[in-house]
Amino acid sequence: MSRCGPAVPRGAGGARRLSPGPVTSGGTLLLIVSRRVGEKIVIGDDVVLEVLQVTGTEVKIGVEAPRSVPVHRGLPTIIHS
Repeated sequence: MSRCGPAVPRGAGGARRLSPGPVTSGGTLLLIVSRRVGEKIVIGDDVVLEVLQVTGTEVKIGVEAPRSVPVHRGLPTIIHS
């Protein structure tokens, strides 16, 4: 993946400050973050993403979430009725 935008400076305590990326066509903001192996991204109170391994262009990500939270590998399937 190519890098989009300028580097994100670190804030107080070494934490990275995050800023929204470009607006998508659906009007949703896209957040772009950089992580190294072992670093995590926390979503809400109970979902954690961790970068487990980076090999070339392949990235392995671990997802820790309650069983009640659906986790999909790609885009959700649209069911037409």
